Amino acid sequence: MSFRGTVVFFDSANFKATIRPFGSEGGYVEGVRVSRAIPEGQMTAGRTVIVDGEGFNPQEMVVIAVL
Repeated sequence: MSFRGTVVFFDSANFKATIRPFGSEGGYVEGVRVSRAIPEGQMTAGRTVIVDGEGFNPQEMVVIAVL
């Protein structure tokens, strides 16, 4: 399952992000892995991303693109 979301926070040391899924007023997912193919400078707060993974377990998700 893939979904779009907004970057809330990016941890450049661990390449993990906090993402707010589109349509979620106050909910967010912490600890989402970010593909190393995405330049660090693109992972800024407010950017739209595509996340791929199973369900809403952050350990099974990865940011695959920045729009």
